[in-house]
Amino acid sequence: SIIEINPRHTEAWARRATLHFVQKDIYRSLADLRVVLAQEPRHYQALAGLGIILEELGEDKRALEALRRALEINPHMDNVPDMVRRLKVKVEGREI
Repeated sequence: SIIEINPRHTEAWARRATLHFVQKDIYRSLADLRVVLAQEPRHYQALAGLGIILEELGEDKRALEALRRALEINPHMDNVPDMVRRLKVKVEGREI
């Protein structure tokens, strides 16, 4: 109902995106994350959530991009560096 009252309340969209994700409704979660990132492109939690969803959808390259952007904004996020390392190997391969 907060979104109905104030659709510019970015954090309400972010919380609802999380709720949709927990309820396994990833497409509604994605829709809400798009609103969050349109209103606040540096919302690192939304970027991390986007990365997680994109990976679940098999969009590894786009997931890696979103997670890297999240880490650029907040390099102290738990688990995200490990996710980036894992996806980097899948997307870019290993160095010789």
